[in-house]
Amino acid sequence: FIATADKLHGPITTIRRNGRIVRRIPWSAFKLSNADWGRVLDARNILEDSNRIQQYFSAEKQPTLWRALPAMEELQTAWEDKCKDPRYALYKPAITDGLAKLNKYYSRFDEKPAFILALVLHPYYKLTYIKLAWGGEKEQRAEREAGNPNAKNWQDEALKLVERTV
Repeated sequence: FIATADKLHGPITTIRRNGRIVRRIPWSAFKLSNADWGRVLDARNILEDSNRIQQYFSAEKQPTLWRALPAMEELQTAWEDKCKDPRYALYKPAITDGLAKLNKYYSRFDEKPAFILALVLHPYYKLTYIKLAWGGEKEQRAEREAGNPNAKNWQDEALKLVERTV
């Protein structure tokens, strides 16, 4: 691929217009500084979060649907932590965009009961994960007192979903 591209267009160090060489760039122009390498490592650390989460779904012989909600929440937490970390201030707009996209899909889980059912039917998690991660009656009451009239008792919602489905 590279040999063909070089043959057709010349090496990346040569800029051509209308088939004529207009500029040659020395390879030393492509050298990364220590700061550049630091940014490369930062970007790798940010992307490492999503790669780790993606690996949760790589099982060939075990069901992984139950992992969807906890995995999305884990990625959200990791990126929210990076948004607060001064080391990642340069990347905050990109991470914020990533969180917005993540939240877009996370909110669609409300329309798909299979994800909640997969958690509830999991032999280990059952309703415990939902109560710990999203809250029950006590958390609903606290949210309503804080001014959120639409607060839900997620444990109760999950239980109703199971009763309607089964």
